[in-house]
Amino acid sequence: MGTLDYGAFLNTVATLFVLIIVGFYAGKIGLIDNLSSKKLSSIIIGISQPVLIISSLISIEYSKDFLKLGLKTLAFGFISHIAIGIFAFFACMKFKNLDERKIIEFSMIFGNTGFIGIPILKSLLGDTGAFMAS
Repeated sequence: MGTLDYGAFLNTVATLFVLIIVGFYAGKIGLIDNLSSKKLSSIIIGISQPVLIISSLISIEYSKDFLKLGLKTLAFGFISHIAIGIFAFFACMKFKNLDERKIIEFSMIFGNTGFIGIPILKSLLGDTGAFMAS
């Protein structure tokens, strides 16, 4: 895994930040409307995200150590989702509207971090980070 590459991390964060700003202003000036935003989201979710995951999984050389690391990461993911689910349940009890409560609970448990998480972990930890995120 080696040392952390903070330069690559800052470069990745800056690139993602610029993309966010460009998208924001494209929406403000009307270049991107609701329909095109939904279509772009569909492309990202249906094409880009799976390709990013597959690329992350095939970029490492498989070994027993990576299998163990993958299983540990998977187990940690399940445990964290259960813990966050319990936390979200109790944190959202104050909401009286059941629909609102369920939406907020879901948002707390399943953050939209996949598309940004893989590049950031790859920039920090290399192919191992991207593998763990996938």
